[in-house]
Parts: sequence; C-alpha cells; structure tokens
Amino acid sequence: LPSDPAAWLARTASNRAIDRIRRNRTGQRLERTAVEESNLASIDTHEPAVTPQLIANDRLRMVFACCHPELGQDAQVTLTLRLVVGLSVEEIARALLIGEATVAQRLVRAKRQLRTANPSMDIPEREELELRLDAVLLVCYLMFNEGHSTTGGPVAVRGDLFSEAIWLVRLVVALFPDATEARALLALLLLHDARRAARFDDDGQIVQLEHHDRSRYRRERIDEGIATLDAVMERGSPGSYALQAAIAAEHSLAATWDDTDWRAIVAYYDALMRREPSPVFALNRAVAIGMRDGAQAGYRHVEALTAGGRLNTYGPLFAVQADFLVRLGRHQEAITAYDQALAVTKNVAEQAFLIDRRAACQRTLPQLARRRAPHGDPPSN
Repeated sequence: LPSDPAAWLARTASNRAIDRIRRNRTGQRLERTAVEESNLASIDTHEPAVTPQLIANDRLRMVFACCHPELGQDAQVTLTLRLVVGLSVEEIARALLIGEATVAQRLVRAKRQLRTANPSMDIPEREELELRLDAVLLVCYLMFNEGHSTTGGPVAVRGDLFSEAIWLVRLVVALFPDATEARALLALLLLHDARRAARFDDDGQIVQLEHHDRSRYRRERIDEGIATLDAVMERGSPGSYALQAAIAAEHSLAATWDDTDWRAIVAYYDALMRREPSPVFALNRAVAIGMRDGAQAGYRHVEALTAGGRLNTYGPLFAVQADFLVRLGRHQEAITAYDQALAVTKNVAEQAFLIDRRAACQRTLPQLARRRAPHGDPPSN
C-alpha cells in the first residue's frame, strides 16, 4: 500500500482526468463552439456557491499543487495554465508575451523539477499557501484573459474560462479574506464580465466600446465589483489588480461614451506603469492618451511601442496604430497597419472586425484622391 492512500488516489485520478481531457479536447471544443455560436450573448455565467466544502475543491487543489514553491513563478504559472487550465502552448505564449519555444522549455523544466519534488495533492498549511498566492492569482487572471479574447479558432470568447476564473478567485477570497489583491482581482473580473453581453452584436460581430449598448451591462456585476473595489481602495496602496479594476470601473460607470473620464483613466495607467511596467498596459495607456489629448499624442506613444519590438506579434498594437492613422487622415498607412494586424490575428471575430475596418479605409482612398486632385485633373493613383 502507498504511504498515503488518499494522496495516491488523488494523484492517479488527476492523471487519468488529464489524459481524458487531452483525448476529448477536439470534441469538447467543437461542442463549445456550437453552443457559444448559437447564442453568444447568453453564455451561462452561473457560479457555484462558495461553501466550506468547495474550499477543498479538486481544481483549486491542483492549481495550488502546480504553483509549487520549488518552481519559480514563471514556471508555476506556465505549468498550471497547461496542465490544470488546459491552455495550449500557443495560448500560453500569447498570454505571457513570449515565444512558443520558451513555453515548451519551461514546461519540460517544470515537470522535471516537480517530478523530483513529488508534491502532495493536499492543500498545504496556510503559511505555504500564502507563498503560492501570487502565482495562483496570476493563473486566474490569465485564464480570464484567454476567455475574454481567445487566441484563435472559431470562438471569439470562452464563457467557461470566464466563469471558472471568477469562481476560483471567489474560493481564494474565501480562503484568504484579508488578501487585498485577491479581492481586487475579483473586482476586476466582475467589472469586465459585466460588459460581456455588449461586446458583440446579435451576429457575433465585435462592437467597439464607443458603440456599446450600455443597457446590456449586468448591473449586479457592476455593483458587486464596485463594492469590492471600494473596500480594497479604503486600505490604501492599491496594487496592479486594483488599478486595473479602477480603470474598468470608469468604463462601467460612464453612462455614455462621451461621459468617460479619460483624465482619470490616464492617471490610473500612469500609476499602473509605475508599479508594473508592461507593454500591454503601455498600449492601453496610449489609447487613453489619444482620447484625452488627441490622435497625434496617442500615435506618438504607439510609435514608441512599435519601435521597442516587444509587441510585434500582438495584433492589437497594429489595430490601435491603424485607428490612430485613420483619425489622422493617413489612410494608406492605416491599411498597411491593418494588414500587419491581420497577419498575426487568429481570433475569427477580431479578423472580421479588422477586415471590415480595412475595407472602409480602402473605400476612402478614391474619395480623398479626388478631393486632393487639382481642378480639372484626373485623380492620381
């Protein structure tokens, strides 16, 4: 008999489950695609109630087990996203803004280290849990991000990842009621999830934030998110998740697009960049600056990011660049930027959106040429 039969059974069961998931992945994705495409706006977001029994939830145990302190945080997060969440190497690479080869190398090293460490599947003592908390929260955050905008394939969003990320964070908050960042992350996820139904029209096409039907926002989500965020902010020294939640709150509370407080949003991004410099945060900050100070100001910040090279495989960079170029009247350059965005974008809804925007830009060129041509002369090509 094994020295710890319960742990042995849990380990064996988890290995069997992972094998089954891998075998059924193709079928599951096809089924999920059919469900989500049939009614994108009504994806079930029900979350099980958080009870003491669920604190020992197997999924949460596996997340904490993979976030083993023997590993560095990069390896913890990569391994958990692959083995527990089930993301592909490509999806993890996009989430972490690294190459697929780097992800593969991390996975090999992490598995080797865990094999040597032979961790228990039981939830460890509270002190050891706290050592793993940051990595666990980051896993939930990245899981939600992939659900919010999938890396590729026919599904624009994944409601299962949305709901499970929120549920897991609720479990973490129940375990650590005084963990400010866990509560801040919960607020962030709720505020983003509140706007989900307005992000797409009835045909599954992307609706820009400017054109959201805000009556479709889920008010109960917003209220809970704001209340949770307020409790975090009262403690002072907001962290990364709290600052991101504050930005999401500004968008959720604005009655119309014109009511958006871009000055406050830029200030939050400034604080976020001081605390956690990130090229993605910098890109979002450039958008906010462009809304506050004009397209030229925003475009200068995007150009600096383009020159930096870290986002050269990140489609939103080129989409934002194209949008600023359109606003500046530089339509031919905008078309080139749309082409660059399309070359690295695999999400079908985002592809359709970019194609429509590029076509609109293309239709504008002959009109601009006629307008600029001298009177009596044919327009130039």
